[in-house]
Amino acid sequence: MANSIAREPPVFLSTATAGRGDRRLALVAVFISLLIFLAAAPFSRLQLPQMWTFIPIYESALTIGDLITAVLLFGQFSILRSRALLVLACGYLFTALIAVAHMLTFPGLFSPTGMLGAGTQTTAWLYMIWHGVFPIAVITYAFLKGDKRAIVLSRSSSTITLVSIVSVVAAVVALTALATIGHAFLPGIMRGNNYTPVMIFVVSTVWMLSAVAVVALWVRRPHTVLDLWLLVVMCAWILDLALSAILNAGRFDLGFYVGRIYGLLAATFVLLVLLIETIALYARLARLLATEQRDRRREMEKRRRIFEMSLDLILIVDGQCNLLQVSPSSESILGYRPEEMIGHNASEFIHVDDLEPTREEIRSVRRGQHMRNFETRYLNKNSDSVAMVWTGIWSEPGQQYSLIGRDMTEKYLADEKFRLAVEASPSGLVMIDGNGTIVLVNTETERLFGYKRE
Repeated sequence: MANSIAREPPVFLSTATAGRGDRRLALVAVFISLLIFLAAAPFSRLQLPQMWTFIPIYESALTIGDLITAVLLFGQFSILRSRALLVLACGYLFTALIAVAHMLTFPGLFSPTGMLGAGTQTTAWLYMIWHGVFPIAVITYAFLKGDKRAIVLSRSSSTITLVSIVSVVAAVVALTALATIGHAFLPGIMRGNNYTPVMIFVVSTVWMLSAVAVVALWVRRPHTVLDLWLLVVMCAWILDLALSAILNAGRFDLGFYVGRIYGLLAATFVLLVLLIETIALYARLARLLATEQRDRRREMEKRRRIFEMSLDLILIVDGQCNLLQVSPSSESILGYRPEEMIGHNASEFIHVDDLEPTREEIRSVRRGQHMRNFETRYLNKNSDSVAMVWTGIWSEPGQQYSLIGRDMTEKYLADEKFRLAVEASPSGLVMIDGNGTIVLVNTETERLFGYKRE
């Protein structure tokens, strides 16, 4: 059992160490991305038609994908309480929201200068902010993921998540306001649809941040499956920047379109891995639930057989001692069929002289005391007394007692017959228990030894 538990795979890919198969698959994804890049790079400045519908379709898909990824990562944070996952979730949420602002300010899409009071440089700056902040989030994730001190314990995960979401939204609003309302204070990085020399410095800085993110992920070992696919994401991120902001000439050339396809791929890699993980978790949960239900049915069947086959009387009663279940043995012990007793109060079947002692025993168990064996005389269907010895437990969640009673009538009658036989014996007889204590002396023994029985 211990070995099977030890071999149980980690629940989340953010805690599962990447295997050889994971590395091969990730390497294939990077290799294919690189081949496409090498094929597109020489033609990155080739001007293509201005397809305005491409922008909202691309950025809507990217926003939806990043939002789903952020939700899944926030969900894992709520369980694992890892600051690394919290930072990464915030990074994905930031890219989703900033992509919306980028789309709404794209010049010529909704108005000649975009929406939100945008200037001619707004969209380009938002694109650079977008592609600069996410690598910073990945770098932070890489350095926090192996630190055991980076576990949040002080506050509830829902509070931390809410504060994080509000902070990300506030940051996006502030940066969007800077790029729109305050665009005059930012240096120009676009001239029409082409880049200015200032763009070279900005793009180089953002590209270096992406390269540092790749290095940070690589050196922080061991790699989890999530780390591995973040490496694939950052490789695609670098190729995106290279095609759409370094090798191309500006908007609506081949580099512009292919670069954004890389951006969409970068947003999709981790999302697909997390969705596959979620499907696997649901399948695993379904298997565990099916196993639990099967075990529960077996346990219930076992209890049912014990209940039905028991020679002792088994009673299930509520807090007011109303009979909820009665074992079939009631007919042989008391003469009542179970359906004749169920729904009645147990006091209806107890000898009147034993009612109060029985109630006191029941009350003591309800107060949390251990139920000791106690004797109670029941009345059978013929109103004859039946001596019963009871034991049982109280279930607080179910608010009910489970009692097992053994019919001791025949034993007591046999003991009484034996006692009368001993008394009537013409020979002296002494009964001694297992501790050597005399428990019975007949009249003849008293006469022979001259001691009184007491």
